[in-house]
Amino acid sequence: MIPTLLLLLALFQTALQGDHQTAGAGQEEPATLRGRVTDRATGQPIPRAVVRLNRMNSPELVSALTDSQGRYEFTGLVPGQYVWFVEAGPFRRTYLPQNLADPRGRPLVLKSGEAHEGLDVALTRARAITVRVVDEWGGPLAGLSVEMKRAESGRIAAREMGRSTDDKGRLRIYGLAPGPYVVCAQQEMIGISGSGRRSERERFVRTCYPSAASEAEAEAVVLENADIENLPIVMRRGRTFRISGTVVDSTGAPVPAASVGLEMKYAGGSMGSYRTAGSDGTFSIENLAPGNYTLTAEIGGPNRPEHRRELEAAYYPLSLEPDSEDLDGIVLRLVRTVTVRGRILLDDPAAAFPRPPGSGLFIAARLAAGASTDLGGSPAHVGEDRTFTLEGITASRTLDVYNVPRGWYVKSIRYENREIFGVPTEFRDGGDRVALEVVLSNRGATVAGRVTDDRGNPARGGRVLMFPAGKARWGYHESSDVPISRGGTFRLGPQRAGDYFIVALASGGAEFNPLDQSRWARLVDIAERITLAREEERVLDLRVVKPR
Repeated sequence: MIPTLLLLLALFQTALQGDHQTAGAGQEEPATLRGRVTDRATGQPIPRAVVRLNRMNSPELVSALTDSQGRYEFTGLVPGQYVWFVEAGPFRRTYLPQNLADPRGRPLVLKSGEAHEGLDVALTRARAITVRVVDEWGGPLAGLSVEMKRAESGRIAAREMGRSTDDKGRLRIYGLAPGPYVVCAQQEMIGISGSGRRSERERFVRTCYPSAASEAEAEAVVLENADIENLPIVMRRGRTFRISGTVVDSTGAPVPAASVGLEMKYAGGSMGSYRTAGSDGTFSIENLAPGNYTLTAEIGGPNRPEHRRELEAAYYPLSLEPDSEDLDGIVLRLVRTVTVRGRILLDDPAAAFPRPPGSGLFIAARLAAGASTDLGGSPAHVGEDRTFTLEGITASRTLDVYNVPRGWYVKSIRYENREIFGVPTEFRDGGDRVALEVVLSNRGATVAGRVTDDRGNPARGGRVLMFPAGKARWGYHESSDVPISRGGTFRLGPQRAGDYFIVALASGGAEFNPLDQSRWARLVDIAERITLAREEERVLDLRVVKPR
């Protein structure tokens, strides 16, 4: 979903921001960069691999192809900080692409006149899994989609929604890194129409390898140094349900041609479908498997100028259990959306505020009920004058701020002179009035200390993670993550006062999906809880652990 993508982009760009500053003022000479791209296993050169350089805080992007010996060269580079990417080349998925920075996760820094030699890259060969989906009698099933997730993190590795199994029930999924995966197959989720009859009472439901009803019950598929062929998934059947009803506007009148959508949530992800209600405002959604859903409807607004009316929207969370009945007669009552104007303030107005990473600061209004951010409201980008406008807002919302520069944090969010940081809030249309203030600060609590291993020696590598104690705030933008230094020390902050969990994680651990709530819950079991006062300087000794 869009919000999930926005969140992950914000976390990535924030992590890339380093402590270095762009090469100094005055006369600057172009820099040069040279290196070689090879196969990690064989050491052989990879011709026509693509190396891309992106200068930080700039749209500037340059690229180069390797020659027959795998060599590449960049000349005439503007001094500064760069992020660089290497891939095998167009239409080639035989190697895993690589995002590169220095060992501490900071960008590459090129100084004035520097000739940086020997920046070599060894690419890892990608692997593939060929899935074979069959029914309970072993017959092949065509037209089913397949999704793969990293078993240790819950992060989606491949979602083949544009492709489906062939007449032999097979689908080859390629471009995969070695490691454990959860592999699931499913039918098209739902069918939505203006009105209609049930097409199926029983159907194939989402099934994970080898024939599990959920990802928690699935058996992990471990991909090592060779492709996996003919991985069998035996599909399960289950009862399906229908929900139906009518979309009405804020006056209670049926709304013809409203956009009706349904989003299904499952562990670590979601999927959805959107259609148009009938001419009398009715809708019918067939073939729903048990699960948690959010039903939505919209009419009008700038994206639907043909409606010639202001945007109205509604959402309706629902849960279908295996023993549920069909849900008929639902009334989706649309409400007029509101516009909220706001501004960014600095705790210290005299402070020098650095340019935010990536595309700059933006504010997202997340539905308090847990549906996706883009249902009834789009993120607002902060302008050069530090003002922003949230449009299309309905229902209770929680605000999140993304791309806050390193060394800064969100100290306060005030709406109509009331503190709403982390608090679900019903917003009213404010017209041109600025009713929302987001206060950023570079003065706050800090946590520093020493990390040791099981023998009491300074830890070598790993990272320290600190995240809010409140479960409702897990997985968004409030966690802090810093590498452990070579001497086994760390420093976090500045940070907002409050309650947190803090843990030192060993290096080489599993990839972590910040949106998977179960992962945060497991970290709570091994973390230490602390309370930070405003501008407190806390010193802690931590022992490195491996997450379960």
